[in-house]
Amino acid sequence: MPTALVELVFHALEGGYPVEITNGVAEVARQHDLMVGISDLHRDHTAGDAWLEGVLRRRPSGVIAVFSGLTETQHELLARREIPLVLLDPADTPARNIPSVGAGNWNGGLTATHHLLDLGHRRIAIITPARLSRSAAPPKQLSPSVVLCSRGP
Repeated sequence: MPTALVELVFHALEGGYPVEITNGVAEVARQHDLMVGISDLHRDHTAGDAWLEGVLRRRPSGVIAVFSGLTETQHELLARREIPLVLLDPADTPARNIPSVGAGNWNGGLTATHHLLDLGHRRIAIITPARLSRSAAPPKQLSPSVVLCSRGP
C-alpha cells in the first residue's frame, strides 16, 4: 500500500528554484494530508539504482522528478509498482506516456526557437543575467543553437 508521501527528486539542491518548487509541492501536499520527501541527485540528471531501491521501499504515493530523469527500466519498475511519476522541467525530451511540465529550460528554449523560426525570424539571441546558475543555464542557452543547426541557414 502506498505511503502518504510525495517524493521530490532534484538533480541539485542549489539556488532558489528547488526551494520554490518544494514550497509549492508542500502547500498542495498539506491539503491532501501528504508528506514531502526530497532526494538530491548531486548534479546527476539521472537517478541511480540505489535511489530507485529506496523509493520502492518507501512506496510513495507519487514521484516528481525535477530537472532530472529516470531510465526506461526505472520508469517501468515504478509503473509496475503503481507509483505515479511526473517530470517537471525534464532534462531530456520525456517519453509520451510520462506526464511532464516544462517551465522554460531546454524544451522551452526549443519551443520558443521553433516558434520564432516558423514566424520567419532568422536572427535569434538570448539575454541572460550576468551571473547564471550553472545548473539551469546551459540547456536554455544551447537550445536555440541546436534548433538553428538542425534547420540549416
